[in-house]
Amino acid sequence: MKGKNTLVLTVAGVCMATAFFFIADAAGNTLPNGLQLLVFDIRTDNPPIAGSKVTVEMTLKNLGSAVIAFDNRTGIFVAARWNRPTNENSRDFGHSNKGLVLAPGKSVTVKTSRTLDAAGNWWFWPAFNIGGNWGPPRWMEKTLYVYGSNEEAAALPAKGLSVGHIFADRERYDEKNVTVIGRAMIVRKKKDGRGRPSMLISFFDMKNDRQVINVFGPGHPAVGNGDVVRVTGVYKVKSKRGRYTFNDEIQTTSDRVVVVTKSKY
Repeated sequence: MKGKNTLVLTVAGVCMATAFFFIADAAGNTLPNGLQLLVFDIRTDNPPIAGSKVTVEMTLKNLGSAVIAFDNRTGIFVAARWNRPTNENSRDFGHSNKGLVLAPGKSVTVKTSRTLDAAGNWWFWPAFNIGGNWGPPRWMEKTLYVYGSNEEAAALPAKGLSVGHIFADRERYDEKNVTVIGRAMIVRKKKDGRGRPSMLISFFDMKNDRQVINVFGPGHPAVGNGDVVRVTGVYKVKSKRGRYTFNDEIQTTSDRVVVVTKSKY
């Protein structure tokens, strides 16, 4: 998108959702029938604003020994959901390669666009129909938060971001001090190597429990599982501690973890 920053979300082999017609033990980016997702890129303006476009490019490859025939009515397309990842909020687009017969060892690339016609959370994943059966829902999905306006995108960091906001714009917030509101679903109160109190909190987006940031640092904040909390600290896309590297973390102190609403359970 000429003259603007571009946000790129890429999938190249992480986790897999449970399938409709494929067996559930399929791992990573390859299904039991040999269909592999090589590329799943999502490009938007940065920050993504309602009314702008999203462009999706995906490449599928047949690693199996038999042909894979895609439905002649739906073909290959991008499954898209707005507000919540349920069928009533479908924004599917880009149906192409209808009736394609993909031979063993061959690949197919689809590139398509649509308008992001509403602000809020969006979900995208590669979709298709093979032999009358739909592909796995939310397989290798990527999520995106779309702002209502440039003013909203500029104002939110001061008021408190959601975990979804961070995930929608990782590069913008990497190594920056942020304030984030979410739900603490897993609270671990530990001790460090010197016996001092330390914490590790799995911090979930309020609307999407697949979006998680881990909060770590010294102290034992008065936070329980299920509490809605506000955390201020330094966000890191990749956080290296010792010999290990962790994704999506906020480094903070216990006094900067504030309970907004206590869990009723």
